[in-house]
Amino acid sequence: MFAILHGVNVDWMRRRHIAFLMSGACVLISIISLIVHGGPRYGVDFTGGSLVEILATPPLHADQVRAAVDRAGYNGSEIQELSRPGQFLIRTEARPGHENPGPAISQAVQAERAGTRVEVLRVESVGPRVGGELRGAAIRAIFFALGFILIYVGIRYDWR
Repeated sequence: MFAILHGVNVDWMRRRHIAFLMSGACVLISIISLIVHGGPRYGVDFTGGSLVEILATPPLHADQVRAAVDRAGYNGSEIQELSRPGQFLIRTEARPGHENPGPAISQAVQAERAGTRVEVLRVESVGPRVGGELRGAAIRAIFFALGFILIYVGIRYDWR
């Protein structure tokens, strides 16, 4: 067997309390972070809504894109500037009757500055009902996985 360090004998059981404290601290920090940040931030797949990726030439600033998207009626949208100049990812909330916000956002951004050409690179939309179903399925999958891990550990190792 390949070994980097030879003759190492660590008494892990004597140091288990340190591991318990470190693990508990990580869990506590995670819970505090969730509380401070208002809970988990689900993506479009889990909450429902649309994701629009655009490319503006000549490049615009994120504030200009945000103002244009707000004027188009998609208030509270998340605007993320991507690596290419003028490329943005826009996340909007689900709105009934607006399955494809790409054209409206494109027109609003073009109107922001004369001579700006906007290309819609992709549009993804998920309804709020589908998002809720996906979230429920993901949570169930996590609990099933934890249950099977506990069953495996219970069978694999003797409880003492």
